[in-house]
Amino acid sequence: MKQIPEEFFKAHYCTYLLFLIISLASCSSETNGNTGLIIDDPYINLPLKGQRVAVGYFKLSNHLNNAIVLSDVFCNDLEVSLHTSLLNESNIMIMKPLQRIQIEGGSFVAFEPGSHHLMITGLDALMNADKIKCTMVIDDNWNLPVTFKLK
Repeated sequence: MKQIPEEFFKAHYCTYLLFLIISLASCSSETNGNTGLIIDDPYINLPLKGQRVAVGYFKLSNHLNNAIVLSDVFCNDLEVSLHTSLLNESNIMIMKPLQRIQIEGGSFVAFEPGSHHLMITGLDALMNADKIKCTMVIDDNWNLPVTFKLK
């Protein structure tokens, strides 16, 4: 087996060092960048013709050890509010606005028909778009970007 001369390593020391630093930085940033929150299947059902309100759905999983609170969702030039659907005392389905939704550590909350959802107005200008970028506000100070598919 042929041995690589020591001069080769000396000449390429900076290159190896740079490669090592970039490799380590990318590993640690992936770990540190992992928020422990996962947003699955974010989509918005566009309103029917003649209607002005759209509905947004997604699943927010919290893989952290502690609870988090979803306190708001912002989308450019749109009015977005958190809601839930529930049966009242007369067994009639009603919608109720929510200020915040707590998600315990190691659990998830599904925003789906008949449950939690986003009420969205102002989509008129976006009817020809296929997606929209929004931001979820977690614990009142943590912004989590999300892209909703428009259906």
